[in-house]
Amino acid sequence: MAILLAATVVPQVNAQDTIPPVVNTKTYTLVLDATGTGILLPENVDNGSNDESGPVTLSVTPNVFSCVDQGPQTV
Repeated sequence: MAILLAATVVPQVNAQDTIPPVVNTKTYTLVLDATGTGILLPENVDNGSNDESGPVTLSVTPNVFSCVDQGPQTV
């Protein structure tokens, strides 16, 4: 009697991500609320940032502004 054995081989691939993410931004005018405060969200200034290896997590710093911050700001 012969016994037939089957095996499954799962290849393992190790790849390095050598392509940096692409950061695309846009100008945004933040309107302050009645208390004189405004919160800038990443999606307010994102203009299609991406990474070929998967989703990106965006953040903005600083992200809270008040009347003393009027005028152009770099984040």
